[in-house]
Formats: sequence, structure tokens, C-alpha cells
Amino acid sequence: MVLKINQKQKPFLMTDHDLEILNFINTFGFCERLQLEKKFNLVPSRFRDCMKRLKREELIIEEALFYKRPKTYRLSKKGAKYTDLPALHKIPLALYHHDIAVIDVALRLLDQYDESFWRSERYLKREKRAFLSKWHIADEHLIFPDGKRIAIEIELTLKDPRRLKDIFKKYALEFDIAEVWYFCPPLLLKPLQKAAHDMPFIQFFDLTRLEERNRFETKAHLS
Repeated sequence: MVLKINQKQKPFLMTDHDLEILNFINTFGFCERLQLEKKFNLVPSRFRDCMKRLKREELIIEEALFYKRPKTYRLSKKGAKYTDLPALHKIPLALYHHDIAVIDVALRLLDQYDESFWRSERYLKREKRAFLSKWHIADEHLIFPDGKRIAIEIELTLKDPRRLKDIFKKYALEFDIAEVWYFCPPLLLKPLQKAAHDMPFIQFFDLTRLEERNRFETKAHLS
């Protein structure tokens, strides 16, 4: 007869890599598996090992929300204690595709401009909480080493023209923002460009061409 010896589970040691993963997830509130694999250059087996450790410690919550979509990950209250933002209580399904597009755009821009960093909408709301009625909060800010800020907006459906004008006017008064980059489906390009015809600091990009690595002309927009 073989006797099984109960081995005590090794104590959990939080690594810098674990902290980076937790902070990345909570920066946006949640993200999908493929986005984590891309951000941290994780092969599937390594990804599973990382998530297994974090789930075992009840630091993350794994969910399958849509058929044929990758699983999503958000932080528990326990996990959020390792970051400087609160945990997202629930993933807003009505904004799901918009929020996923925001993360995809962030990953592409950070890959394109590797010396830049970004501030997500969750951070921006906290920084400008006293001025939420005065300013429009972007989906994120792309910030360059020289301090230049680009407000990033993801537009999947066309807003009322009056609402758009109000947003554009608020951006015109934010002198710390150098430009505003809108990413939208092809059908929205012309209506948005028309609404912003007298505001050259607002630029528009085809969201469907996001995967084209050289889509953005750095000199044209940052000179």
C-alpha cells in the first residue's frame, strides 16, 4: 500500500509580473485573455499557469460572458488592494465591445509609440472628479515623453450632432491636450469629419485598419 503524504501548499509570493498583470487588468476594469497574452507576451501554457496562481489566491475573477468570445478577467476586492483603483463590481455588457476596442487601441498605440504611456478613463475620472461637469473625459490619454497629450476616443455609433459639438468645444478649451484622435468604423468617418470640419486638432482613423502596423503617420501628427 502506498501512503500519500499531504504536502503543504507553498505560500503565495507576489511577483513583479503578477503586479503588472493585476494593474493592467484594473487600469481598464477588465480585459480578455488574448489582450493579456499580447500585452505580456504569454504563450497559452504560461498564461494558464499565471491565471491559475492568481485565481487560487482569489485575486482575479474569470468569466465567460459571450458565446465564442475569449474569457474575461477582472479583479476581486482582494486583488484590487494591490492596485490604486477599486475593483470593477460588474462588467457593463452594453459597453462591452466599446471597452474591448479601447484596450485594443491602447495596445496598438503603445506598441507603435513604445516610449509613451497612457491613462485610462478610470484614472482620468479620478484625476478630474471635481471637474466632470466641465470637461469631457476621454476613453484614454496617450502621453509622450515631452508631456504632449493625445486624447483617444473610440466611436462605434454616431452621437447626436449637438452632443458631438458639445464634446468638441470642451476639447477645444482643454489646453493640455494637443490633439484628439478618434477611431471609428468606416461609415462614421465622413459624418465625424464633417462635425469637426473647423477643428483641425481632431483627427479620425479607420478602426478596421487598426492592425496595419504603419497606419499612423507619426511626423504628421506629432510635429
